[in-house]
Amino acid sequence: MLTTMILGIGIILVYRGLLLSMSYQNRLVQRLYAGNLLNHKIDSIQQNFSQSGKMPAENEDPIEAVLNNKSILFQFSTQVQRFEHLDDLYQATILLRWQDNGQDYRLSRAVYFGKAKKLEEAKTP
Repeated sequence: MLTTMILGIGIILVYRGLLLSMSYQNRLVQRLYAGNLLNHKIDSIQQNFSQSGKMPAENEDPIEAVLNNKSILFQFSTQVQRFEHLDDLYQATILLRWQDNGQDYRLSRAVYFGKAKKLEEAKTP
């Protein structure tokens, strides 16, 4: 009976460790995917800003992804701030939110954008 109890406790500990490991792996996959989404969003904003000179809308439609056979909804929000003393410099703070198993997760990045001046305009006499 004692052997069975010790063996049962050992199996429970191993199984618990396995479940925790799977949970950490799921969280890591979600965080890596969110980081890639943020990098893609930053590239898209930079390209759009360099072509049109306009910053994006603050809120966008959510992106749904299936990660580890689970549907996750990623929601972007972007805040744009223009610096008063610098005419052509903007700061965009991009926040990405998602939920998994009742917990809220967030990942954010702050990026600076500016209009490039032509070389002739930058020279001073």
